[in-house]
Amino acid sequence: MVRNWILLCNIFLCGCFPNDEKVREDFIPKDNLISILIELEQKQLLNDSKSDFSNTINSDSVVHAFLQQYGYSYDVYEKTIFFYLDKPKEMIDMLQVVKDSLSN
Repeated sequence: MVRNWILLCNIFLCGCFPNDEKVREDFIPKDNLISILIELEQKQLLNDSKSDFSNTINSDSVVHAFLQQYGYSYDVYEKTIFFYLDKPKEMIDMLQVVKDSLSN
């Protein structure tokens, strides 16, 4: 009887904590995300000088094609952004790196 309770407690405790390795596979690594954000922002700055709004970087097709060059899908990109939005300190730190790299 005690063995059954120990087994049930172990299953319950292991099931409550996510496997970080599996969770991390679904996201773009932090360094890659920073590089992607920097390049997207650089492309946006180039497009700001154009008056044709159909060529903006916010176009889904442009973002999809750009992410494909890095080997990521838009869904993974979106999950990664939402993941870091839940961690505002990390997101702000990453955006500060992007801002600093653009000002150089």
